[in-house]
Formats: sequence, structure tokens, C-alpha cells
Amino acid sequence: MRSLRLQRGLTMRAIERRSEGQLKPGMLSSFERGERVLSVNRLAQLARFYDVPVTALLPPHRTAGPLPKMVAAPPALTFDLTRMQRVDSGDMRLVRSFVSDVRRQRRQPCGDELTLRSSDLRTLAIMHRTPPDVLLHRWRQLGILAPHDA
Repeated sequence: MRSLRLQRGLTMRAIERRSEGQLKPGMLSSFERGERVLSVNRLAQLARFYDVPVTALLPPHRTAGPLPKMVAAPPALTFDLTRMQRVDSGDMRLVRSFVSDVRRQRRQPCGDELTLRSSDLRTLAIMHRTPPDVLLHRWRQLGILAPHDA
């Protein structure tokens, strides 16, 4: 995808403008690096944008060798916000602040639970400089996850 974009002399900002904001630079960058999975609809949209067949955007076909090992993304998590407020721990201030920002962005000011996406979990892990599974274990110990995620 990157080579196709560069062959056409396009920057990611130019693509965003030409697509009238439908194709954002951050999204394109993550597709180009292979860090984000393309939906079939997004793949078709990009193929139309570049005026190429869909197959031109797919990686080369592998005919030999084992398939790459798939690594599962961390699951989405549901926090019990009432329990979270009761925990007086230094590392929880960062989580509470993050949760507050997510609620504001989603325009979800009230409620007893908030579900974070797997990408949110990865962000929190980076912020804590801790692997996601270690964070999950800590949060389970603190009892701040909703019962179905505990």
C-alpha cells in the first residue's frame, strides 16, 4: 500500500483531503505498517481510491511454508466504575483519568460500567510501561473489573 501511495506521489494528508476526510492519516499509516486489519469494505474503498483491483492491495500470495502464527488481541474489558472509585492506589489515578477521557469522548457521562476496547488496553499498558496481561492481573486483584471480565 505504501509503495502504491508513494508511486502516485501522495502524502497521507493529500489522501485525507481527496477522500474528503474518509481516509485519515493515522488509519492509513497503521494499514501500511500492517498494524491494523482492513475490513473488506475499507479494502474496496482504498482500491477505488487508488483505482486498482483489490488484489493490488493484498500481500503477495504465499505458496509454501506454514501459515504465520496468529496472536490474539487482548479482550475488551468492562470496568466497574463504582468499585474503581473506591480503590485508593497511585496507579489507579492514571486509569481513572483515562476512563474519564474515554467517557467524555464517547459522550457517556453516567453509568456504573465502561467497556474499553483492546486498543485502549494496549494504550494503558504503554502508559503504565507494563504488559497488558500484568495490568489485567492487577485489576482483577483490585476487583475493579465487572464480574463477567473478572
